[in-house]
Amino acid sequence: MVAKLNTYFNSTNPIEVTHSLAGLNYPAGKQDMITCAYNNEADHTVLKVIEKFTDKEYGSPIEISHEVNNLDYYEGVVG
Repeated sequence: MVAKLNTYFNSTNPIEVTHSLAGLNYPAGKQDMITCAYNNEADHTVLKVIEKFTDKEYGSPIEISHEVNNLDYYEGVVG
């Protein structure tokens, strides 16, 4: 599992994820983010990262950046 996550996170960072969510209205849920990123033609790795998010409401791009960083930490991907 870590090898697969490395593929996602080595090429995806919080800035890239938040950039793919341009035009998103906050607060936004996980499905709102997936739809927005898809409509913005986000890279598939960004979509895979968003799919790993906790299913809750996010109030700002900063909260989304924290979620990306938390995924890195909890999945043991940071190196």
